[in-house]
Amino acid sequence: MDGAEDRQEGGKHFVFYLVSFIIANTFLAYIIGVRQLRAIVTGPVTEHIPGLLSILGFAGVFYAVYAFFREQACTVVCPYGRLQSVLLDRNSMIVAYDYKRGEPRGSSPRRGIARSGTVSTVCSALRFAPRE
Repeated sequence: MDGAEDRQEGGKHFVFYLVSFIIANTFLAYIIGVRQLRAIVTGPVTEHIPGLLSILGFAGVFYAVYAFFREQACTVVCPYGRLQSVLLDRNSMIVAYDYKRGEPRGSSPRRGIARSGTVSTVCSALRFAPRE
């Protein structure tokens, strides 16, 4: 890597840490309150060492997730993908093509003749479908 790439990579990680630091402060303000966080930030460091370590710890964790673990966080940590299959049953409504119905899929209509599976035949079928 040359100097320009090093500066770009360093700048990217600086921005990552800056965003992580802002998120850590917001998260900590939610946990301990805005007034206590303001006292930690504006007061002498020697009086607020646990608060400073908390801010730096949260910022470090958020930075690690943001810089190195982004894609894996969605697949490994996020419970939505795992819970989605558990929450579906036979009565769940799914918006998808039903292969069991066997609707033929034709090409686009030629010379004004609508073939099966086209938008016009689907719209006409919906128009006359019974509604519950």
